[in-house]
Amino acid sequence: MTLSLALVSPGRTSSGGSAFSRNLAAELEVVLGRSVPQAAVPPSGRAELPPEIHECDVVVNLGARVMPTTGMSVYWPLNVAPLDKGLDILPHTSPKNRARHLVLRARLRQSVGRADALVFGSHYARSLYMAQYPRASQLPYRVIRGGTPSLTIEANRPDPGSPPLILVCSHLYPYKGILEFLVAFADALPHLPPGTRVRVAGADRDPVYAAAVREQVVKSDLEDTVTIGPANAEELTALYSRADLCVFPSTCENAGSFSLYDGLHAGAATISSDRSSMPEATNGATRLVNPFERKAFSAAMVQVLADSQLKEELRSRARAWSEAAPTWRWRAQELVDFVSTVSS
Repeated sequence: MTLSLALVSPGRTSSGGSAFSRNLAAELEVVLGRSVPQAAVPPSGRAELPPEIHECDVVVNLGARVMPTTGMSVYWPLNVAPLDKGLDILPHTSPKNRARHLVLRARLRQSVGRADALVFGSHYARSLYMAQYPRASQLPYRVIRGGTPSLTIEANRPDPGSPPLILVCSHLYPYKGILEFLVAFADALPHLPPGTRVRVAGADRDPVYAAAVREQVVKSDLEDTVTIGPANAEELTALYSRADLCVFPSTCENAGSFSLYDGLHAGAATISSDRSSMPEATNGATRLVNPFERKAFSAAMVQVLADSQLKEELRSRARAWSEAAPTWRWRAQELVDFVSTVSS
């Protein structure tokens, strides 16, 4: 008998849970040869699942919340930030954000308690859940790594006749490393080609931190060099195509990030943080730096933009990484293989 499987995802999440669910569901339907019911639930409060979800053998819960169902519950968490308690003491973290992390830790504990099996996007994520919640070590699990793009990708082709463009694609959260980037970039700027520009493509998700970022821009006299603001999918595709260098300074990610992966799929030279899941996710495709080491971070930007051979090597690594990266089909097959094993 063919396994019946459903997906439950957050209605709205910074982890892109709804988009994650749609992409995964489409490939699961191909792998299984049948429809995959989906439901979206809010991160908190009362919610009821439609009957077709309860009728499935296995329900995969994406995000932070595991809903009670009659079938086997598989939990695939998409958020690790609440488990990195060092984030709560970072400068410019708002009290609201700290309180949110406390609430999320309790919710994640409940979700692990309701789960019959676990799926993680990285070994790093698994290690955090195992350390925080003893029950997690008692459950069967599988790591199904990330690497799929979120955009329509155009090949990276910087214009050699234009001043260099550095792209930092990230919402403004305290752990995203934007402040550390700005400080390091200000140090690097006198040694970079004239006219070098920075585009920080992201929204103000933490008002305290966003204010600190803009204050740093003014303090470092970067108003004419750095542009900060959201970008839609069409603009992001163009930015990844034009960027001479992508920088991803985040210090805490569940399994890399679409923002990191999109640049690599475009074939862009990339500097990324060496924190959390980034070394595991990029597998040698990026120049790794500790974003808290200001001089090393600054020097890395100067070296990549000054050394055309190094930049081309990073672009070549990105293209090779992209060719070997997981697809949604591969992730769907891995999930089906895992749940078939643990449900039998």
